[in-house]
Amino acid sequence: MRLRMSACPPSYMEPFRLGEPLVGHGVAEVIRGGSAALPTGSLVTGLLPWAEYAYSSSRHLRPVPVGDFSDAQLLGVLGMPGLTAFVGLFRFGRPRSGESILVSSAAGTVGLVAGQLARHHGCRVVGITRSRWKLPLLQQAGFHDAIVYSGARDLSDNLPRVAPDGLDIAFDNVGGHVLDTAIDNMKPGGRIVSCGAISTYNQRGRRRGPPALGRLLERGIRLEGFNVEDHALELERFEREVAHWLSSGVLQVPSSRVEGLANASVVFRGLFNGSFAGKVTLGVRGIGGRRP
Repeated sequence: MRLRMSACPPSYMEPFRLGEPLVGHGVAEVIRGGSAALPTGSLVTGLLPWAEYAYSSSRHLRPVPVGDFSDAQLLGVLGMPGLTAFVGLFRFGRPRSGESILVSSAAGTVGLVAGQLARHHGCRVVGITRSRWKLPLLQQAGFHDAIVYSGARDLSDNLPRVAPDGLDIAFDNVGGHVLDTAIDNMKPGGRIVSCGAISTYNQRGRRRGPPALGRLLERGIRLEGFNVEDHALELERFEREVAHWLSSGVLQVPSSRVEGLANASVVFRGLFNGSFAGKVTLGVRGIGGRRP
């Protein structure tokens, strides 16, 4: 959402247009013009405007996964954020039992899913959050340790303490000083998954690489970025495996729900100021009031 607020977003997405609804991942009910694959009355998910009603081509929508899942789970753990964590961790991070992993922006859906999956695969997981009130959430999610990040010294002083032997994997959503410090604390042959760079999105001009880049050469560290849109072929396996882990309790992600399209601005601002943990959804009254 933040990237699409830029005049020149990444090439794989278009900027938002003034005077038009925001567009994001949503769950909706087909009320007219259904097809054999998406009949009238079925529930679908895909990129949709923040609106009560919308037109959309069936090629942009998919039936929701089978199972008794909430909208927050469909859009979070089983949606784009969950797929991002799944692809980033297993395709690029390649965790092995006994390894140590650092997850930045750990209290968001991507971070929570990546951390819990890594823990499920035998890793020791350290999370970073900017909000002290989110620490219990990371503990409940099974993170072995966590750091509250309010400045550069917090991370530089505490990361060597909670990961004294170094990091095998860093799952980075933040960039900037967080990425620099992670590089400084990587073991030889470590893997860094570059999932996002939140700390740089408001910078003007060209963004420079991390000062600690020379460490990659010295220690043979691999840093690899990815765009989840390029990994649609992983979707079937992802939904099958993550639905099982979700149903069995391996994955637990908190959610917040705000009702009413009139509160859209409250939800949108909350995406950027740390008001929410896990997945936040906006409930919009649907046809007949059957499903928000």
